[in-house]
Amino acid sequence: MKRYILTAAAAVACSTVFAQTITFDTPDYKGVGVYDTWEKSPFRTGALEPNVAVVENHLKDSVNTSSHILGVQRSRYGSNTMGVEVKLNEPWRIGTESQYVHVLIHKPVESRVMLIGLGNRADRPGQSQRVEQFWVYPTNDVDAGEWADAVFSVKANNGVDIYSLVLAPDVRSDCKEDFVAYIDNIEISNDLTPRTGVGDYPINLPSQTMIMRYDRRLHDVSLNGDTIKTNLASDIHVPLYMALLEKPFQAAPGQVVKPGVGYNAKWMHSYVYLDKNNDGKFTTDELVAFTPKVNNADDPCALPSFTVPSDLAPGIYRMRYKVDWDNNDPGGDLQTIVSNGGSIVDVLLNVHAPEVTVNNDNRNGEVLTADGKSLDNLRVPFGKNLKVKMVPSNGFTYSGIKVRHGYNLTGDPLKHSNPQYREEVIDASEFAPDHTVTIPGAMVDGNLLIEGLFVSSTK
Repeated sequence: MKRYILTAAAAVACSTVFAQTITFDTPDYKGVGVYDTWEKSPFRTGALEPNVAVVENHLKDSVNTSSHILGVQRSRYGSNTMGVEVKLNEPWRIGTESQYVHVLIHKPVESRVMLIGLGNRADRPGQSQRVEQFWVYPTNDVDAGEWADAVFSVKANNGVDIYSLVLAPDVRSDCKEDFVAYIDNIEISNDLTPRTGVGDYPINLPSQTMIMRYDRRLHDVSLNGDTIKTNLASDIHVPLYMALLEKPFQAAPGQVVKPGVGYNAKWMHSYVYLDKNNDGKFTTDELVAFTPKVNNADDPCALPSFTVPSDLAPGIYRMRYKVDWDNNDPGGDLQTIVSNGGSIVDVLLNVHAPEVTVNNDNRNGEVLTADGKSLDNLRVPFGKNLKVKMVPSNGFTYSGIKVRHGYNLTGDPLKHSNPQYREEVIDASEFAPDHTVTIPGAMVDGNLLIEGLFVSSTK
């Protein structure tokens, strides 16, 4: 499966094009080894020699037909962040915009994996190229006993150069028995959809499939007038499928909503799906709106309204907009969707209650409402500004507040690849002289967990 390459050009707009391939069939990497974040690891002190090598692919299947793969022994004598290191031929520049690293993994143990980036900051010329710049878990589940495409979301301060990628195949802290894990086919893109098609919300074509009809384009999708643009890429590389999850649409249970698509042609149909049970896949039973086939000049833009189920619990749900020809399969018509000029776009829907719950998590001070009320289980209106006040303890001041907003605030940040909450920092420079600041209504889009960033005021 050597079409998987380390490049950012195969997806929507990307800040850096990085066309180095990592296939392990050719010398397209500088070297391989083992890296452990634990400084006293026997693999760092030299007390133990690691087992790592590029070997023939004895695990070939329909997902990975490569000739060679990279194997590493997960040793019980290393830390849980011991992993296989792949040294890049050229440094990869990362910044504040998220990019997604895809790695095919095959391992016998069901456990979480982690990606670590080694590199330095371009504005620190004396810094070692082996400083750990990020540690990230995958955005999707990685099943054992088969090839799985682990997808890692990576971003950092502007101007960070990565020279090596380290894949830790097992981050359990209680590993009692060694095993061998294999990795292959590394790719960086702006697409967080797993390439293997076995992850959340699959489509019926490879996720890298590009459109072929530039005279028939889906330019945007909308709900109740709120619009998300889809024409984010140049005409050189426009993916058939896009997951645009940054800005959720909003609706209340039982609300009648009007979906729309901006498509510049006719002779097509539109379909809208809602993953009502939040199980990571769409079915034809979850089709909530569509344009029926009437004649060959059907207009895909003429979508009807639908009612959000009144029994949906508040939370984040996945929606899918699909432009296709007379086909209600949420994965798309495998034979004709490309040639007919179709597209598939996934977005998020924030199903919300009239009020949300605010809590706080503070040490060395308090964050209160502007009139001095506690933030413990405080109920406030959804989408409305919230004014809060900092009250540091003696000997402390503050650098700002961190606002976690959304749902499942103390749990996993992802549910079937859908972000459940977001975190934003409001800097102290934005506070008024009376130590108050207004949290904008855009952040009050779900429950809130507010952390006061209190710091010592003594030198």
